[in-house]
Amino acid sequence: MKMQTLRPGYWVILNTTIASKNVKYNRVELEAEHITDEGTQRAKWEQTRVVLDPAEQKAGIQARGLARSAIIKPCSWNEFGYMVSEENLPKLREAEIEAKRIAEEFNRTAALTRVNVYVIAAKVASNDVEAMEKINGELREYFDDIQSAVKALDYEAIRENVTRLAKMEGMLSDDVRESTNAAIKAGRKIANDIAKAVREKAEVAAIKIDSELTTKIETARAMFLDLDAVAEVATPEISDLRAVALDPDVKAEPVANDYDDSIELPADTRPIIAAPVISPTLFDM
Repeated sequence: MKMQTLRPGYWVILNTTIASKNVKYNRVELEAEHITDEGTQRAKWEQTRVVLDPAEQKAGIQARGLARSAIIKPCSWNEFGYMVSEENLPKLREAEIEAKRIAEEFNRTAALTRVNVYVIAAKVASNDVEAMEKINGELREYFDDIQSAVKALDYEAIRENVTRLAKMEGMLSDDVRESTNAAIKAGRKIANDIAKAVREKAEVAAIKIDSELTTKIETARAMFLDLDAVAEVATPEISDLRAVALDPDVKAEPVANDYDDSIELPADTRPIIAAPVISPTLFDM
């Protein structure tokens, strides 16, 4: 069984470009690529960049930035890119309209430059196994790095990994987001305590970490463990096999049950007694 850790949502694929005839580059080769006497590879050139209309170029860069900011506003960012939840999808559509309006408004007056905005929202289901495994694996690494940093009393590493974890929080389902948020707060508290001790020139090795805080981190980490991994059970080696004579006329005694048949129980609560598996190699077939 694996906990559903993802919120239903969409990966946001965003591409904003500036197609420009406004900028010209001129490259002059001064020294062709060659192998030197020392065995290294060397080349030398000179490049000149000319902007025909600097004001338009600056306005184009600003328009592209505004369009991009509009798109990412309703999104959450993490190591895998931008993502928007189902409830924020309408906001993303509104943001796309606004971003394209910004680009078109610039393009109407620009003579040499054109701003383009491309947005694709790819559906990710909460039971998307591949996405869930990748994200769970990434989150486990964050928690492991936080725990290692706590043991090393490295507050900078704790903060770095807590920040990365916080960026993933928006794409988590409600049942795990609460514990993850508690772990994030715990990590920040630990980092602040260590940093304070360092500022006060206390003995870092003597710093005592609140066990309640580390428990919150471990509890959250456990939610992203791979519960589907099952260790393979080895077949036991039997050194002495003895033949067993079975008399077809002798009826086997019924197997005693551990429950009272007079008590009505739901079907899934009654114990199942498996029949023994008998290998045909033990008998003369």
